[in-house]
Amino acid sequence: MANTVLKFEVSKEQLLAYFESVCRLVQQQEPFPINLDEVWQLAYTEKGAAVRALKNGFIENVDYKTVDTITKREIGSTRTTEYFINVSCLEFLIARRHRAVFEVYRQVFHKTAEMLSRQRIPTAPQSYAEALRQLADEVEAKEKTQLLLAEKTEQLDESKEWFSIKRWAKLHHKDWRSYSWRKLKAVSHELGYAVKKIFDGNYDEVNIYHRCVFEAIYGK
Repeated sequence: MANTVLKFEVSKEQLLAYFESVCRLVQQQEPFPINLDEVWQLAYTEKGAAVRALKNGFIENVDYKTVDTITKREIGSTRTTEYFINVSCLEFLIARRHRAVFEVYRQVFHKTAEMLSRQRIPTAPQSYAEALRQLADEVEAKEKTQLLLAEKTEQLDESKEWFSIKRWAKLHHKDWRSYSWRKLKAVSHELGYAVKKIFDGNYDEVNIYHRCVFEAIYGK
């Protein structure tokens, strides 16, 4: 949103207005509706820390995108990079680090999600043809979801920076039961990393944690 910059001492009314504007963009299918410049001051003392947390904990073109602008000057030019994030990234990068902000975030986005969920309750098919169409739509939606999860899994795997508990345990020749997901989740938030999910053939999806989180708790 143009000319909107939220700071740590932001009022509840400002947050409500901003998050409701973001909600409208999400409903218009905008994948990255939030400019990081507008929100980083809610949780960080300097922009560089927010950008580092973003790059370390999230995936470009999945959780956020960058837009470079080149401004020509009399001598040379200046490049400026803007970061645009999705709603999930907003929650874990910003909102959960500021309790008052998260309360308003939860009030707006979780309530909206519940309303949309109720709106999407399917009606019973009235004919055999409708039943087949409904089944086909469900299968297609599930396949799309699995493809997206598989794509994200591949990207995370290629980075070699994100691990499930079982994968980390196997790499270090240890019993996976000796690792605590509660500790991993808590330290992830402390270090500014998101807890991500990837597709898994046995459990549909599993949590993965950044390498630095495992190393902080269990060493290298």
